[in-house]
Amino acid sequence: MGILRGIPLRDDEGVRTGSPTLRVRLWPAVVFGFAGLLVSIAFFLPVLSQIHNPAPFLLFLGLPTMMGAAAGALLGPPLMSPSRPRSNSWAARRGAAIVTVALVLFAPVFVAAIKMTEPGWNGVLGLTLLVLWFSFIAAWWLLAVVGAVAGLLLYRWAVWENERLER
Repeated sequence: MGILRGIPLRDDEGVRTGSPTLRVRLWPAVVFGFAGLLVSIAFFLPVLSQIHNPAPFLLFLGLPTMMGAAAGALLGPPLMSPSRPRSNSWAARRGAAIVTVALVLFAPVFVAAIKMTEPGWNGVLGLTLLVLWFSFIAAWWLLAVVGAVAGLLLYRWAVWENERLER
């Protein structure tokens, strides 16, 4: 069996090497956080390379990474535990859904952070809807593709690991 079936792996001396729940949540968090960072770098690095203030780096690189990691940790474990047969298309759709949730989580956190770093912004709800609307228009298609690839890779890795451990 192995880590993906709920039984922790053991090292050479037979000592447990970690919590299976932690690993099943950690890998999707890392992968989707990294995916959020890559998409943010692709969109904002040309602009951020000319800025010396650290606040925009937090807003445009840090927050998408954290929201991707949070959504991956919350919704990614089914990708890592192939207990029942699922398809590659299911994994891709799940990955796209995870990054969509990350985008929905990003908007209010971004607005709260921008309100703290830039005084004078009013209308938190309206600004949240504005950020959400324009981020869906500008970036959702790319996020969905990157999320689908990330979900598929995690699922295929979990299936491969499960088959390897069953031998």
